[in-house]
Amino acid sequence: MKTKQKPNHRQGGFYMLLVIIIFTAVIFIAGVYAWQEIKIADRTNKFIETIQSYLVKDKEVDDNFDDMMPKVVYTDPRDDWQTYRDKQFGYEIKYPKGWYLYEPENNPNLKGFWPEKYAGESQGIWVDVQDNSANLSAQQLWQRDNDKLANVEEIKNNTLITKINVHGIPGIEVKTTSDYTGKPFKYFYLIYKTKLYVLKTNEPDNKIFDQVMRTFVLVYFVNSDI
Repeated sequence: MKTKQKPNHRQGGFYMLLVIIIFTAVIFIAGVYAWQEIKIADRTNKFIETIQSYLVKDKEVDDNFDDMMPKVVYTDPRDDWQTYRDKQFGYEIKYPKGWYLYEPENNPNLKGFWPEKYAGESQGIWVDVQDNSANLSAQQLWQRDNDKLANVEEIKNNTLITKINVHGIPGIEVKTTSDYTGKPFKYFYLIYKTKLYVLKTNEPDNKIFDQVMRTFVLVYFVNSDI
């Protein structure tokens, strides 16, 4: 006759304890994992918020960039200059306010533009319109005028000639010395059709004088013979 074994309460309690421990461990591990995920998500959200705040600031800087930059307005210094227009010979030239226009009564072809009222040839710009019905080049015309001077060889040795184009008018720029005073001079020899336009100054390195000479431009009139 078989004897019934008594239930082992100790063994059952051990398994129950083991189950509880495993369950608790799983819960703990899951909790730790969830906590880490929450921390990572929180850090990610803070990082995203930080990046977005920088982007917003950058956009504000871009939007306000024009307002932040100092306002610098660039204007041509010649905008407020006076304009002389010669209807007979069809040209214009600008010169600073305060300068004086000289028009010799005995020579309508010649005009003077001076920074001082009685500066004359000592400091100023002359525009002389001459006939070029022979259709000589600017270089030939300069050579013709140069040959009339006393110390031709000395002037040749101190002359620099450069091809130029002033507002569509071809010609040459001549830097040389006077046969009388030894002072430096600058000439523009500009040719249009049968006319030679000679611009002259004894201030060849003066920036303002150069700007004045380079404002020279031909204009066209119905009754003009140029």
